[in-house]
Amino acid sequence: MASVMPSFNVRLALGAALLALAACAKDATAPIKPASVSAANNGANGTVGTALATAPTFTVLDPSGNAMANVSVAVVVSGGGGSIVGAPTRTSAGATSVGTWTLGNTAGMNSLTVTVNGLAALLTITATGMPDVASKITVNTGGTQSAFGGAALASPISFKVADRFNNGIADQAVTFAIVAGGGSLSGPATATTGAGGLVSAPEWTLGKSTGTQQLHATSGALTAVASANVSSDFSVDVRFFGTAMDPTIQAAFTAAAARIQALVTGDLQNFSVNQAPLELAGCGVTGIAALPIGEQIDDIRIYAQAKVIDGVGLVLGSAGPCYTRDGGSASGLTLIAVMNFDVADLQNLQTSNRLNSVILHEMLHAVGVGTLWSSKAQVSGANSPNSAFIGAHAVAGCLFHGGVAANQCGSGTVPVETIGGIGTRDVHWRENPSATGIGFRTELMTGFLSPAGIANPLSRITIGSLGDIGYVVNLLSADSYTVPSTLAASLSTIRDAQGLGEFQLNETVFQPIASIDASGRITPLRQRP
Repeated sequence: MASVMPSFNVRLALGAALLALAACAKDATAPIKPASVSAANNGANGTVGTALATAPTFTVLDPSGNAMANVSVAVVVSGGGGSIVGAPTRTSAGATSVGTWTLGNTAGMNSLTVTVNGLAALLTITATGMPDVASKITVNTGGTQSAFGGAALASPISFKVADRFNNGIADQAVTFAIVAGGGSLSGPATATTGAGGLVSAPEWTLGKSTGTQQLHATSGALTAVASANVSSDFSVDVRFFGTAMDPTIQAAFTAAAARIQALVTGDLQNFSVNQAPLELAGCGVTGIAALPIGEQIDDIRIYAQAKVIDGVGLVLGSAGPCYTRDGGSASGLTLIAVMNFDVADLQNLQTSNRLNSVILHEMLHAVGVGTLWSSKAQVSGANSPNSAFIGAHAVAGCLFHGGVAANQCGSGTVPVETIGGIGTRDVHWRENPSATGIGFRTELMTGFLSPAGIANPLSRITIGSLGDIGYVVNLLSADSYTVPSTLAASLSTIRDAQGLGEFQLNETVFQPIASIDASGRITPLRQRP
């Protein structure tokens, strides 16, 4: 028995050792699981639609904080659009690149999600997409509005400076300029874009003529165009006859019509020729056939010509209504008018830059200024030193422009011209001061033209007179004007005597020869001389 015990103990110890060795071997071959994952270059900024210059990386760590290689991973875009090229499927020995990350096209946050096999938690890597360089400026809000001539638009026009993906860009300088239609801006011509690349133009007051109204917004080499319309339901249709007119002179007629369309805004009922063709020969219009049955006139038609009369400085021409409307709220207003000019005088006026003023002056006669005053019972004391216009709108216009003294407009009338022939007297505002009134000097509708370089403003007095005879008018389309004081007018009279002031327009104004009602019935009014 004594010889057996040691052998048993040895075997027992050997077995224990073998078991311990087996246990150690088992621990040494067990797989190590990832404990965490971290990223580098997280939160970078880049340009939209462009790959990040430095790709973010991530590292998978074991429980001891050592980088783990060959760990299965998945990298996908999870926010902001964009794309990944060359995304890894297993980790590198150290930091692992996410691949080539191209950010989305919309400015703002972009994100990737990294999934690590064996880790429940996901890793999110972010980058901010910044706008690309400015590539366009566009109208954002407020485009294509309408307002009366001389009135401000109801809403401001805003513009957006953006990149090729329409991301707004802040801190961009924008300059505003009116390029068509006249008008004005009420604030600074330069502003800087704010958040979203937005900037608003100053308040835009439209020009005083119908036609193209445009505002440019420029940022660097980029320009946007905003358009607006002058509101009016009144149409002036100018037709040329006789010898072909120089296009630059024709343009003055077009400009005058556009100006009148902005100051007279109310629509008149369309007139349709019926029963019989309407002859124009009695109006002095030659070379144009009678208007056929069914011909429409909206709202007034003016026939104009430039011809040889008597050369520079003598007879300028003639203008006025030929046919007026008969019946309805527009009864007595011009339907068809005629304007005749000496071509030599027009060329001379063009050279001195006074053509536009003269054409507008004469076209206003065609519409009814002066020519329809008497028939509308708006002149008192005609053919006397006390001749005056009594319409309330014209008087209000005179007071608005500063004619507050009793001998200006404070007495409730507007002084009318008392000198000159039938083409001047009683159909114009008074030019020079007299014992019974004051002269309006440079106002467009006196019977005298200012020297070259001096404006002839169209005032609320003239526009108001059109309202007094029955038109719907827009007073905001008037020019800036001040009724001169007695002293100022007297000094101007002295200058006239010295040959330094205004000169009389040698013109003839027509009175209508007939009225026409809606049925086509023609009622003669007078014979044209």
